[in-house]
Amino acid sequence: MRAPPPLRLEPRRSRVLAAWIYGLHGAALAACWLLRPPGWLGGLGSALLLAHLGYAHALHLTRRLPWSVRALYWDDRRGWRLERADGRLLQVRMQAPPFVTPGLVALRLKAGGWRRYGLPLFADALDAANARRLRRLLLRPGPPPH
Repeated sequence: MRAPPPLRLEPRRSRVLAAWIYGLHGAALAACWLLRPPGWLGGLGSALLLAHLGYAHALHLTRRLPWSVRALYWDDRRGWRLERADGRLLQVRMQAPPFVTPGLVALRLKAGGWRRYGLPLFADALDAANARRLRRLLLRPGPPPH
């Protein structure tokens, strides 16, 4: 059987991911406000949630952090490689089994040592052909692609 051609994924900005990030953080802020923790705890909780919202926005939506994922490559010979926003190309492997549905593929990748990368890929972040090829690659029978 012939090896599949190399796969190159360059995720676009995802409106669905943005809605999830802002929606979940907004719900958490509303819960923090409605529960009215005593004293300064409410302000601290709100500040932490807003800081994490900024981090998630920079990491997944605008990819402004140096360790944000810019692209993901796969081929039969070299396996998975990840390109970061700072231009570094890292050899990675799957840390956990991927979550694969038609609307979302979630990958957890490990680059060695303590470096881990989470990559949520909603359907609107990839073109249809690459999304289909990625799902087919991850769901094919046999050992998972490392």
